[in-house]
Amino acid sequence: MTADNLNNMRVIPDLLAINEKVRPNKVAYRQFDDKSKTWISVTWKEFADMVRSWRKAFTASGLSKGDHAAVLLPNSITATACDLSILSQGMVPVPLHAVDTPSSSAFILNNSEAKILFVPRTLRWNAMLNAQKEYPYLKLVVTTGNDAEGASEDSPVPVVNLSDWLKQGENTDLKEVSIDPDDLAAIVYTSGTTGKPKGVMLTHDNVLSNVKSFSQVIDVGSDDVFLSFLPFSHTFERTVTFYFTLFLGAEVGFARSVLKLAEDLKIIRPTIFVAVPRVFEQFHSRIKASLQSKGSIAATLADQAEMIGWRRFCRRNGLAVPSSSASWLDSFNDYPYFRHLQLCCKLIGNRNDVVNIIVCKQPVVPIDAFVKVLPHWQRLQPGAVLDQIKGAAVQMSRFSQIFIGVQFTGKIGQHLPEGECIGKPVFFVPALGD
Repeated sequence: MTADNLNNMRVIPDLLAINEKVRPNKVAYRQFDDKSKTWISVTWKEFADMVRSWRKAFTASGLSKGDHAAVLLPNSITATACDLSILSQGMVPVPLHAVDTPSSSAFILNNSEAKILFVPRTLRWNAMLNAQKEYPYLKLVVTTGNDAEGASEDSPVPVVNLSDWLKQGENTDLKEVSIDPDDLAAIVYTSGTTGKPKGVMLTHDNVLSNVKSFSQVIDVGSDDVFLSFLPFSHTFERTVTFYFTLFLGAEVGFARSVLKLAEDLKIIRPTIFVAVPRVFEQFHSRIKASLQSKGSIAATLADQAEMIGWRRFCRRNGLAVPSSSASWLDSFNDYPYFRHLQLCCKLIGNRNDVVNIIVCKQPVVPIDAFVKVLPHWQRLQPGAVLDQIKGAAVQMSRFSQIFIGVQFTGKIGQHLPEGECIGKPVFFVPALGD
């Protein structure tokens, strides 16, 4: 964002207007489409057009500036269009927690005085009706699942499909709405674990203040890709992965589910992944379990690599450095070639990533190159030609007492370079004698 753009950002909808003008054909959001079973995307221009159609539908429904709209939708292109259209109308979004109980959602719906409710399925609205029958402020329920016919007969307000609701506004004129930085941008409710949920009122200025602060301490831009995983009712996710990416003009990919998160990470290939500590703890547990399945050697060496990294972090940040029987390995941290080997530690078990392994050429510490030709070991000299290798070969680069295993990806007869050779990480083995 330029200084001029920063000055033009008074309220959240200004961010969308800037992206439509500056990068109209850049991908804004990406998600998996259950009907076509493919990943789909929308550009900033297409997304802005979606928001305008939603705004017309709000006007046709008699809703205007200051009205509250409750949103119980999973992270998606639809959810972002819903939120931005509410804000662009000068209205106030009230995000509901997807994992909340029907009675709690019903309480928030009444307490916030929401006039319209968006749900992914009528099942969610029917569950609220079972918990609470009266909704004095509510005028309309819109289901994005287009299953309005499944609404309970006891519903005190009309339930319509999103497609039908949007059609009602097609011929409606879109009017400009004056929005002030001090106007409400959301009412976010607490979980209610210590009593009834309490609504926290956030203004446009509150949100943009955080967003602008992020841009000063985080080195990201419009070329970055974010993976949206936490629910938008989560203030952290809402601010960082929604409004901050809107500020940047960055792309956001929506994860399908918790179970498919690992697969979606490979497909979306995000540069930024926002999550709570518990998510990373689960990643760590799975990695540890995978290493244990590979044998005690792999698990032990991975533990040592992790400890080296942690001790290095502690030293750099002035923290107490924990003791370790392998602390003698810390000295290798400062060797530039050893950092290539550390990359192997991070990629253990991943057969697809290519890494560089230093073979020789004025090594910082003694290195020997070996190639395993089953069932024996053969020493290779720098400049040797790999013409004796048959079947599966493993090249070993020895750093003092540490061996890193890589599957050699060269061809038979290829010249062994004096600088470095390309390989894929396979396993770790302890030091072997000459």
